[in-house]
Amino acid sequence: MSEISDFKLRITHPANFSKWDSLSKDEYQEQKSAFESILLENGLKYLNNVKVNKESLSERILMTDTFTPKTIKRFTSHENGTLYGSPSKKRDGSTRFKNLFLAGTDQGYIGIVGAMLGGIAIANNRILRSG
Repeated sequence: MSEISDFKLRITHPANFSKWDSLSKDEYQEQKSAFESILLENGLKYLNNVKVNKESLSERILMTDTFTPKTIKRFTSHENGTLYGSPSKKRDGSTRFKNLFLAGTDQGYIGIVGAMLGGIAIANNRILRSG
């Protein structure tokens, strides 16, 4: 296993707006801090080729930026704190219309690369596999 000296780690996780929104100000801060720690620990499990543990990493963290759907709604006014697209995702891209499929960021992927991956995923699922 290799040792890493400097790196950035980004962890994105699904969240429930109504649960975050229902917390008092103090509960919100407590839960946000608690989940930041839990998500970091879970995220480290995906670094297969890296020898790092939560304690040694925590000592070297220079900055964290943790936000919830409530944060997103506050600063963007997006309904229910959604990042992009529809708050209801359908991984197969289906809609109520027989031949209309959504792709890209509406399927839960983020940013430009996410839009491309979402497009590829839906195209593969709907066009290549259905033929």
